[in-house]
Amino acid sequence: MKILLKENQLNDLRKTLSISIEENGLYETLRRYNLNLKALSFIFKGEELPEITCDDLYGLIYHHENFRRDLNNNVKTYKNYRFYFGFDEIGGSLFFSCKELGNPYYDDSLTGYATPYWDGNCYLPIDFDYYIWTDSFGDQSDEEISGEYYYSEEVPTQFDSFNEIYKWINNDYLKILSEKCEEVFNYKRG
Repeated sequence: MKILLKENQLNDLRKTLSISIEENGLYETLRRYNLNLKALSFIFKGEELPEITCDDLYGLIYHHENFRRDLNNNVKTYKNYRFYFGFDEIGGSLFFSCKELGNPYYDDSLTGYATPYWDGNCYLPIDFDYYIWTDSFGDQSDEEISGEYYYSEEVPTQFDSFNEIYKWINNDYLKILSEKCEEVFNYKRG
């Protein structure tokens, strides 16, 4: 279905949406007007985006059905790492497990929490909580490492389009996690 809007109607729509984002937040505006990021990107194409706070970004990632469907109980691969993600409903955070692919010498994985813009803060806290490995006899063991490997990574606070938010989650976020997983694997493997 195509909708034709005159320039003044499009300007009024942008103004209405900008006010709603400012007063109600990005996620609530998307929900209220039944929009997705692609539609919002089209509406604001070539125009300055309304101010989006880190709290807006956290709400979007944690509550919006596209992000939840894409991340919750889902497996993603970035370079030579496979990630499994899920939402911790009580803590309001995103947990993950990380496994290196194609390494014949190690059967191990890491688990932890890494929630972009957690609690509305403009950073990505990454806290690894367990290192899990299988020994040469096939027995699985784990070691709690919570607090030993904590990272606070910078995240973008400005985007050129609403679609870039989604792209950041599916690319740069995974890149950051894979780099940190590699770092912790190197420490734990000696």
